[in-house]
Amino acid sequence: MKVIHTYIPSNLNSGKDRYKIIWKEIMYVQMLSVLLAKREHGGIDLFTNEDIKKQIVEIGLPYDTINTEVLEGSGPDLFCIPKLRVYNEMKEPFVHIDVDTLIYKKIDFNKYDSSVVFSHPDLKKPKYDSYDDRTKDIFSSYPSLSEVDTFFKSAGITYLNLFYRLTSEHSEFKLNNIRISEVPNMNIIIANDYKKFGEASTLALEHYNRNKEIIGSTKNGECYSEQLMIHLNLLEISDDYRKDLQNGKTFLLKDVPMSVDADFNSHLDLLSYPFTILHNSHLDNSIEEFVLKEGVTYKRFTEYHNHIGRTTKINSREELINLFDFDFYGISHLTFYKWTEIFQAIVIGYIINNFGEEYVRRIYEYYKIIYPSIYNLPRLSKGEILYQELTGFKFDKNSGMI
Repeated sequence: MKVIHTYIPSNLNSGKDRYKIIWKEIMYVQMLSVLLAKREHGGIDLFTNEDIKKQIVEIGLPYDTINTEVLEGSGPDLFCIPKLRVYNEMKEPFVHIDVDTLIYKKIDFNKYDSSVVFSHPDLKKPKYDSYDDRTKDIFSSYPSLSEVDTFFKSAGITYLNLFYRLTSEHSEFKLNNIRISEVPNMNIIIANDYKKFGEASTLALEHYNRNKEIIGSTKNGECYSEQLMIHLNLLEISDDYRKDLQNGKTFLLKDVPMSVDADFNSHLDLLSYPFTILHNSHLDNSIEEFVLKEGVTYKRFTEYHNHIGRTTKINSREELINLFDFDFYGISHLTFYKWTEIFQAIVIGYIINNFGEEYVRRIYEYYKIIYPSIYNLPRLSKGEILYQELTGFKFDKNSGMI
């Protein structure tokens, strides 16, 4: 099945030529996503425009094809809008992954026969151990009390505030069938019924265009336009999707592929030690629950802050080196973590250890001139500096500087 990326960074749409660029910190992640897709699934294609294609080609990301016809002429928009346009143009079943989704171990997409399968529920449904079944059902649809406060706030900020602000735009079906616990995170999409998925995407795009000023000025308008509206459109137009959802067949994972329990600074770009990584994987059901090691039985799955699954604890800066070959139990979705120096260093380390330093050097060489001269940014990012300090690797071989 065809695997694709779609990416035009939203900062490209400022109307200033100096912003027609993918930032270096994202480029490392995108490079790894491409390399992994080629290794595990045999190839990957990119949909973008000519400006970004030029940068991709100059750096040398090894995409199989780069399509600029679908998205050429894209105007200022939310970063999800190019994806909606691409979804509608697909003529065969496909898999779409975000550029910060890293599939370390192959997913057998063919074994998922539902009309559409998504990565996981976007907002994890809270537990209601102290309530009866009827109350649990009510809270899972529209929570508002006690332990669900965080869920409710997230649901409002991400989806519900905008949805109800635009009530007049929505059909009676949508108003009666919005259940936040069913809304998918679309960092992975397996679109078997690509026609219905394309139709749902077109309806979402039309809804956005009619309400562009309101949606574009509202926080999380991207999530609303793509994840909520495509989902609700599919529910309304596809009998198969409704049945798959009722039968619990629309999600690849039970929860986010990766999350981090740590103290972050105010800008969320630096975290403190120790920290714990929580994992969910498509391979979770294929591993033994217990493992015998040196005469001691270890439990692979542990309970950690309501997470039942595998965890990885990093106690110190020096232990980061252990993650340079780590496959995150098969999958990760970096989201905002990609901006932290720790995960930048981990991505760089995995590329060098598993694919070769030339891919990292291509990125560094491309940015070492334009970052200081055009953007007034240092040649070395925080992630590059951290990787150098941990390994002795020199990005600038001629200067000898670390």
